[in-house]
Amino acid sequence: MDSIVGSALSPENAVVVTGFWRSGTTWLQQSLANAFHAKSVLEPLYPRFPLFRDEVLPSVKPSTGDDFSLLAFVSFVEESLDVSYPLEAYLERALTSSLPGVYVRTTRYDSEKKDGRESLPEKVGYRIRDALKTRVVVKFTRAHLLLPEIRRLFGPTVLHIRRDPRAVWSSLKRTGWEWPREFSLATHLLELDDGRRALFDDQSELIREIDRMGPAARIGGYWACLEQEVQRYKENGGNFSIVTYKQLCLEGTDHLAEVLSQSHTDPSTSFELNRNSYSTQRSRENASLQQRVYGWKNELPRAEVRDIEQALKKLDATDLLPDA
Repeated sequence: MDSIVGSALSPENAVVVTGFWRSGTTWLQQSLANAFHAKSVLEPLYPRFPLFRDEVLPSVKPSTGDDFSLLAFVSFVEESLDVSYPLEAYLERALTSSLPGVYVRTTRYDSEKKDGRESLPEKVGYRIRDALKTRVVVKFTRAHLLLPEIRRLFGPTVLHIRRDPRAVWSSLKRTGWEWPREFSLATHLLELDDGRRALFDDQSELIREIDRMGPAARIGGYWACLEQEVQRYKENGGNFSIVTYKQLCLEGTDHLAEVLSQSHTDPSTSFELNRNSYSTQRSRENASLQQRVYGWKNELPRAEVRDIEQALKKLDATDLLPDA
């Protein structure tokens, strides 16, 4: 049913949420979907999602070395999406909620559960009504380097959320994911043969130096390099909005409504930001907004904070910090 409805939708009408891992992307996506009465599409570029893995990833994944971590892979096209047909067609399907499978609909099932729909008739009715919605909100954590092409080719409304990398690292540690500790910053930015090295070559020595400092520094460096690309696109005329996790937490719905009004969104839309998202960690479900913004100060060893701050300083990215 989603696919049938999606065939009549335009990707231009989608809302795209982007950001680094553990930056509040799912939280923002679900808040927007609730406000717009829209359906959510979760992380289409997830490399273990079967359709992406089998039909698209082979066309964009470059040859790699032993230090390559697939889960940390951020897709990139050297020329344009027009010449990368599998990825172009796939993204269009994502922006119209026409992708198959359970994974991309995970946040929708989460909303279904939180709304108390437990019986089979309730679930079926909810899912039919959800599939018939004509607004789509898509969330990416691996689209930093594709943002210019997504905007150029499809023209959706884009909100990029930025969170303090020290808070990001603290949250990543709580997930228990292995890739943040194992991936090589130099491999992902300098050694993939898809043309991305040209973006980071002027910082290559610094990137290799940070790569030797440890996982906290590598995450800080990855955050900095990807966020700098987003910032450059914005400063060069990119027509999209950047919001900070801190502002959304501390200034709330008024701030979100103000940002979206600049994207020609109905200013009367009512937003709700106080619900936990699908990806909220259980230990953080009752955390105050102040704890979510500043909790890293009590959670991270001073050495890890120092490594992240040194990585940002080396890459001249401290101005991107929310408190800068």
